[in-house]
Amino acid sequence: MKYWIAFLSVLSAVIAQVLMKNASLNDLYSKRWIVFILISLIVYGLAFILQSYVFRLFPLSKIAPPSAIAVMILVFCSGAIFFGESIQIKQIAGVILGAISIYLIMT
Repeated sequence: MKYWIAFLSVLSAVIAQVLMKNASLNDLYSKRWIVFILISLIVYGLAFILQSYVFRLFPLSKIAPPSAIAVMILVFCSGAIFFGESIQIKQIAGVILGAISIYLIMT
C-alpha cells in the first residue's frame, strides 16, 4: 500500500508538469492557459499532500531521491511521447543511470 501511495505521489507530480507544459503552449492568460494552470495547481497540491504522507511511511533518505528521479524519468518520457521532444543518446543514458540509482537506493 505504501508503495502505491508513493507511486501516486510521483504520478501526480508528473501530471502537474505535463499540464504546465500544455499551459505554456497557449497564450498567457487565455482561457485555456488559466484552465491548465488551475488544474496543474490542484494536481500539484495533491502531489504535495501525498508526498508529505509518503515521508511519514519511508525514511527520507530512502524515498526522496528515488521519487525525484522517477519524476525526472517520467517527465522526460512524457515530453518525448506527448510533445514530440527530441531524445539524445546521452539523455537515454541519464534515464538508465537514474533507473539504476532508484534500484540501488531502494534495495
